[in-house]
Amino acid sequence: MYGISRTVVREALNELVHDRFIYRIQGKGTFISGRKEEQDFAGSNIGFSGEMIGKGREVITRIIKQTLAEPGSREKRMLRLDAQQSVVKIQRLMVIDGQARMLVDMAFPADLVSGFENLNLKNRSIYDILKRRYGLAPATSERWIEAILPTKKQAAYLNVTEGTPLLGIESCAYLSDGRAFEYYYGLHRSDISRLHFTFR
Repeated sequence: MYGISRTVVREALNELVHDRFIYRIQGKGTFISGRKEEQDFAGSNIGFSGEMIGKGREVITRIIKQTLAEPGSREKRMLRLDAQQSVVKIQRLMVIDGQARMLVDMAFPADLVSGFENLNLKNRSIYDILKRRYGLAPATSERWIEAILPTKKQAAYLNVTEGTPLLGIESCAYLSDGRAFEYYYGLHRSDISRLHFTFR
């Protein structure tokens, strides 16, 4: 139709794949990629909701669980807790512009955030509350990212199918004196946005 060779078409398609405008699935074909926004969350200490609000987005946080509890083995190890210490556990769903975006499980040493389990956290920045009420602010954090498939319950919260790949983001934040004060594991919908890293 256009009087060009297959080689030229293949090269053009390869460039579109490289620029992430299209993608290929072996044995199925070539498809148009949905445009993904860039998210600096994985390289930032201001928190997911703080970043999205800063970009002028409508952020709704749904609190699923908020309780004083015994830490799990992973929480205990990451937060360096002894057998007697309890944690405040929070599970919340982040909804951005009406679309479920991230499901997060958080844990904080109870001795650092007394009464945190009783505060109203709906549609509020947890980092802002930690700083204003408890004087706690992350100085550094470590994060690990892995590709995972959600459970049926997690998929329902995020409005995806069980076979939808998600990014699992595990994080531990530290105060300026090196104490670990926040542990979380977030499930991020990578079909909507991609993560941006800046290393310094």
